[in-house]
Amino acid sequence: MNVHVYFLGEPRLILENQAIMPGKNKLDALLFYLLYHEDIDRTVAASFFWPQKSDAMAKASLRNSLYEIRQILGVDLFDASTRDRITLSGQINLKKDVDLLLDAAQSLELLNLSA
Repeated sequence: MNVHVYFLGEPRLILENQAIMPGKNKLDALLFYLLYHEDIDRTVAASFFWPQKSDAMAKASLRNSLYEIRQILGVDLFDASTRDRITLSGQINLKKDVDLLLDAAQSLELLNLSA
């Protein structure tokens, strides 16, 4: 599945050429955070988004939010099969605008070095 994520400007998510947004601020933030990182420790993500909760409660909130995101999008973008990590599903072909920008800047830098 092709997924395009735009972090620059207004954040956008395009799944198979269709713009989709959960529409809930915290879910949007979590979704974009996970897409940006692609592979993250569950404890880190849970404590980042629910710092006021105990580890167990924060992880439960993370689990519930991942379920909500999956329900809203109609597709599972993440492999959450391990208890420790959340990773981007191997079925996802992810393109991020920030990566394209960095690649273009690196190409320009290489061109300038060879000139």
